Amino acid sequence: MPFYAYKALSERGASVRGKESASSPEALRALLSERGMVAQRIRGVFSLRGDISRGEIGAAQRLEFAGLFRTLLCAGLTVTDALAVIAEEVDDSRVAETVHRTLDFVRQGKSLSQACAQSPQAFDTLFLATLEAGELAGALPTALTGYTAYLARQIEFTKRVRQALTYPIFLLATLGAILGLMFVFVLPRFTQMYADLGVELPWATRVLVALVEHWFGVAMLVAGLIFATRFGVRRLHASPQYALWLAKLKERIPIVGPLWVHLRVVTFANAMGMLMASGLPALSALKTFHDSAADPDVRRRVDVAIERVRAGKSLSAALRAAEIMPASALAMLRVGEDGGHVSGMLEDISKLYQERVNGVVAKLVTIIEPMLILLMGLLVGAVLIAMYLPIFSVMEVVP
Repeated sequence: MPFYAYKALSERGASVRGKESASSPEALRALLSERGMVAQRIRGVFSLRGDISRGEIGAAQRLEFAGLFRTLLCAGLTVTDALAVIAEEVDDSRVAETVHRTLDFVRQGKSLSQACAQSPQAFDTLFLATLEAGELAGALPTALTGYTAYLARQIEFTKRVRQALTYPIFLLATLGAILGLMFVFVLPRFTQMYADLGVELPWATRVLVALVEHWFGVAMLVAGLIFATRFGVRRLHASPQYALWLAKLKERIPIVGPLWVHLRVVTFANAMGMLMASGLPALSALKTFHDSAADPDVRRRVDVAIERVRAGKSLSAALRAAEIMPASALAMLRVGEDGGHVSGMLEDISKLYQERVNGVVAKLVTIIEPMLILLMGLLVGAVLIAMYLPIFSVMEVVP
């Protein structure tokens, strides 16, 4: 989620400053209001260290916590006893600290969902909604079972995509290492040799010599451009207008566009299936997903769906109006609505589109790999030719 710095007034009128993650400034304003504070100023902040610098707990840690907590509840332990056991057993200091804080709130009389809500950097909106639904239905272990299954699917999906991209990234790193070694150790010797010969160098060699002589400055310039681009993009991404424009651009790019749509379907169907299986009605599940979504374009589409459901439309009709899912997924969802198993059908849709995404990623990798190998050959070959051109010229002059 985006991260914000805020200044607020407490119930006693004291000025309070802090940092908090939230899906939007409006969501953070509502969160502060629930805590009895009035937000005065909210601004987005940027952190080079990402989630770790904010003390956030990753998906793998949340999965471990939710799975262990569910197991302990099924074994007959109370909520407080289960939290106490986890706080002592878990190895990650951030998780242990969060669980201790949650346990303190539970002992003060708060419900589990309310206690976990005090640590939004650790527990996401979907997890909190799952806990609340489980508490209302009196079936907390069942709700946690659905959440752990949902999170495990998300982690496995992300892992597969990363594994598919590992080899192309390795090729790029190898190319960078080869060029770096040539510029630092090999090319300087050729540069000195040409300087001793005093021959006129071809333009390609002159460019190469200039890069060798100023390689450190060039490297700093490239690093600076990469940093500035990353910083600028992340700052712009906090702007809803830019995020909406970027989302529309992604959908128009060949191959990338369909992949982006499929990823959106996977995320939406997986989360909605889990929430509705936990006992939430469609409208409440849509609101929860809206609050957890970081993409402004997705939130805008879900807003449309929420209004249609409020007006009495079915979930499939609302999603068609919001253009969240393609026609094939909507047809499957209508079958689920007719059969009374919407949550199960949403999970099937998620699995189907996960396989489609895996297929598209695999095709992209098969295209990218030979292109990267060709790029490696062209760049290394161009450097070698530029290095040896003066030698060929000298050989032509000497009888």
